[in-house]
Amino acid sequence: TMGCAYWEVGQWEKSIDQLQLSSDIRRRQLGPDHPDTLTALNSLARTYIKAKKTAEAISLLERIRDAREKTVGPDHPDTLTTQHY
Repeated sequence: TMGCAYWEVGQWEKSIDQLQLSSDIRRRQLGPDHPDTLTALNSLARTYIKAKKTAEAISLLERIRDAREKTVGPDHPDTLTTQHY
């Protein structure tokens, strides 16, 4: 919630910190390929784009895409959303 709130007001670095924390918690509790973990990571990648951290965004989006293709398939809306960025 805090990461999204910071995103909405354009405070990219604070948003990145919160979204990284959120995705780390989800990864530990749910696993790296759980849909909630991947959604949190997708939010983090979007924030990297806004913060002009292109290399980080691309690397993370590729990882998310691969995990989503493996778990829900290449034509699933979540996979396609990841590819949109």
